[in-house]
Amino acid sequence: MGVRLLLLACGLLLGAATNIQREQSTSSAGLPVGAITSYEVVLSDDSHETRTGEMFHTGRLVRVYGRDGTAATASGAVWIVGGGRAHRWGDRLRCVGSPSASGGGWTARCGEGRIEVLGVAGGYFRVRNSLREWVERRLLALRPPDRALFLALFLGVRDDLSGPDVHFFRRAGSIHLLALSGFHLGILSFLIVGALAPFLGKRRSVAAAAVLLIGYLFIAGPKVSLVRAVLMFGLMGGCRLAGIRVRGTDLLGATFLACLVVWPQSLETLSFELSYLALAGIMVLGPPLEAVSAPYLP
Repeated sequence: MGVRLLLLACGLLLGAATNIQREQSTSSAGLPVGAITSYEVVLSDDSHETRTGEMFHTGRLVRVYGRDGTAATASGAVWIVGGGRAHRWGDRLRCVGSPSASGGGWTARCGEGRIEVLGVAGGYFRVRNSLREWVERRLLALRPPDRALFLALFLGVRDDLSGPDVHFFRRAGSIHLLALSGFHLGILSFLIVGALAPFLGKRRSVAAAAVLLIGYLFIAGPKVSLVRAVLMFGLMGGCRLAGIRVRGTDLLGATFLACLVVWPQSLETLSFELSYLALAGIMVLGPPLEAVSAPYLP
């Protein structure tokens, strides 16, 4: 069953890739690129700082403006470098300049002070951003060495980490610990279930953990690895509560299908592909490699 689910997922992957490629080819700016003086973007994730110290913003292009004030509807993914400060998931921004077509989407560079915040795309994002700012304020109240590490481990914000700290994690081969993933969610779910089980029982504690993990995903943002981990935990918890035995490959295949249906744009990201390929490799190749190497290991 697990192999069939994975094969079905691969088929849908190819179909979704073809569909996204067709959609990207129709991405348009509504005006000639040379006539665009500013453009409006809705961010699809929180901004983050690059290694060079510049801000990086990911979003979708929704409107462009010409020299005479003409406005036109636009479409397509857009990646912006610069702008001076970070912005939140769901923010509507107006950027001065003209984007350039690149790889089916748009790229742009904005100088400091050339991005104007127009508002938030909806009440959902307003609530989420308020909660995230509240969490960040609590973490920023910690001592400087601790707050930078906790911001990275709990929210994936690495801006406050010093160069030597990042270099230490790289040399130790554990830089992946600073990127939010299923590993973090696994530890969090273990702590939640362990803390609540004596009071609620195992079944209710698993259900409570699923709700709390969804809340954590809501605050942390739409990271592909976190979405995958939350879906897998929810499916696994539901199966166990219903008394259904399920294999890891079944969960991975079902989660992959759910992500493609609910969030097809995630297929454009390398993190989506690597997240599923890495876990599939561990599940499929791990047991035979362990069996072969066991006689030679202490």
